[in-house]
Amino acid sequence: MVSPDQCSTFVIPSAARELGPPPDPADFPDWAIKHGGSQADPLGGGASGDGVVGGEVLITVTGYGDRPVTIQSLDFVADKRAGPLEGTAVGLECGGPTVARYAEINLDTTPPSIVDSSAVPVEVGESTTPLRFPYNVSSKDTETLLLRVHTEEYVEWHAELSWQNGKDKGKLVIDNDGQPIRTTKPREDNPFYTPAGDGTWLTG
Repeated sequence: MVSPDQCSTFVIPSAARELGPPPDPADFPDWAIKHGGSQADPLGGGASGDGVVGGEVLITVTGYGDRPVTIQSLDFVADKRAGPLEGTAVGLECGGPTVARYAEINLDTTPPSIVDSSAVPVEVGESTTPLRFPYNVSSKDTETLLLRVHTEEYVEWHAELSWQNGKDKGKLVIDNDGQPIRTTKPREDNPFYTPAGDGTWLTG
């Protein structure tokens, strides 16, 4: 299972007047993606200190049967690159630190690479033990991993998670329901809006 972070900012390739009323906060990521939105984070900057920006995607992996699943590797593929997306940036007002087991990915390398990570849930950016492969997920556990992706461009990408359980093995493609995940660096001329709470948008 893969899902965008609800507090992500998205750049939608439309003018603000074409967006219609804001969605319910719980539906915000799905609404933004259906409108062609690409994840972005105008307040961001990598935990690695490289100053680039991006978005967050949460992966949930569950074992099955009576055998633990070993995650062999997690690889990233850039399907398309272009300049930062033009359009309107929209986001929710969210606060508080993010605490998670995470991997931070630079989408601008070839191939995209993990530049920082944590093997245990911590406040993102805190020094900790790096994530190492392979590692096990028991049949009774649910494994969650926050992907923090960064780019200076517009990138369409997917990830490939290789696994085995001693009997079976396979590769799980992590994408957006069969389509690439889209991430963009916001442009300086992207106007920014948040829901005003009365069915209208408030300019940031």
